[in-house]
Amino acid sequence: MSPPRATVSILAVGTEVVEGQILDRNSAWLARECSRMGFAVVGHRCVPDDRAMIRRAIDELRRESSIVFVSGGLGPTSDDFTRELIAEAFEARLEFHEDAWREVKAKLAARGIESRESQKRQCWFPGGAQVLPNPVGTANGFRLQSGESRLFALPGPPSEVTAVFESSVRQELEGEVPPDQRLELRIWRCLGRGESEIAEIAEAALQGAGMTIGYRAHMPYVEVKVWVPRATRAAKQPWLDALETGLAPWLVNHDDEDVIDALLDALAGGGGGARDEIVDAATGGLLATRICERLHVRRPTPLHEFMLDVRTVWPSDRIESLEGQPSGAGARILLGLSTDGWTVVVDRGGQERARVEVRPPYSYRLESERARRFICEKAGRIAGLALQ
Repeated sequence: MSPPRATVSILAVGTEVVEGQILDRNSAWLARECSRMGFAVVGHRCVPDDRAMIRRAIDELRRESSIVFVSGGLGPTSDDFTRELIAEAFEARLEFHEDAWREVKAKLAARGIESRESQKRQCWFPGGAQVLPNPVGTANGFRLQSGESRLFALPGPPSEVTAVFESSVRQELEGEVPPDQRLELRIWRCLGRGESEIAEIAEAALQGAGMTIGYRAHMPYVEVKVWVPRATRAAKQPWLDALETGLAPWLVNHDDEDVIDALLDALAGGGGGARDEIVDAATGGLLATRICERLHVRRPTPLHEFMLDVRTVWPSDRIESLEGQPSGAGARILLGLSTDGWTVVVDRGGQERARVEVRPPYSYRLESERARRFICEKAGRIAGLALQ
């Protein structure tokens, strides 16, 4: 019996992954990219460097899905035997590729590294496999197919998984699922209400819509996820509009949007070349961390080149003491204690744009991580809107 078409399973190989020494970033990234192309990702699995377990996982995943991705175990050491077990599963013999060995030696020489005999292990591939060149590493991937079953073997380092996928895999898979057969994942991200409360609103708004609904609670947000069939998206729009209206009081953004991106866009749009300032006496450094993370994703620009100073000060400072400090001509965002929670003050060029008192939801202590994460995201949202 053939596995369902347009289905994907992902296998991560490595004892270090199973034991929690490193996070399985590869499976998350591959699943996200395949989902965006319309494939149904039916499972992730992780196994240690154990021959029997790897072979059993390969056989089972091939029965469950039409496409299997395997990451890890393609390197030069004795515990890198993934290629051998894939060859067994496809009833193929390993063959040495002299061209691949020349490429490995050339890459190592360019880095000032002497090639070793053990590194030839990376140059054996199952007979009939299509070699997938690795633009950034020495372990090439490969592709095998038998009937409706396809397997893509990829190296372990996340940067190399991405490089091989983008250079050799994406083009093959991109158009396989017709657009009108795809499900579009929509996300509504809410702040300030618990998961059960948000779910009640969502279920009422989408009753009878015939769409799959899911939820994700990750501090401090609650996400409502709806998989919308592209072929009937117009017919589903009244339900989506009702959901938007129901969630409006707590809705922060949608899909891949980020409140810190909106804040940075607003700061960048201020113009004038003046340095902007954020003085944070509430989050204990969380806001600075979020800004640095988003700057790294958006562009490799250091904070000082972004014309932005972010200062984390003693978290018990009251908003009145922060306001008494001198400021420049740019935007200024202050987060400080107030009577029952925090106050966020936003000004630009000496003109106040917003002054909002923020209280943590429920009975969070102001110093708790949940409360600090809440004020971090809330302040980003307030400031981004005020500075637009």
